[in-house]
Amino acid sequence: MAQQTEGGMEERKANPVARVTSALRANLPQFLILARQARPAPG
Repeated sequence: MAQQTEGGMEERKANPVARVTSALRANLPQFLILARQARPAPG
C-alpha cells in the first residue's frame, strides 16, 4: 500500500486477485472479532 505510484489504479484493475486479497486482508480482522464474540468462551 505504501508503494502507491502513478498507474496504481490501472494495476489494481489488471490484477483482480490482488484486489480480492487486499479486501480479504482488510475484512479478516473484523470477521475474526465477530466470530470470537459469537462463540462462547471456553471453560
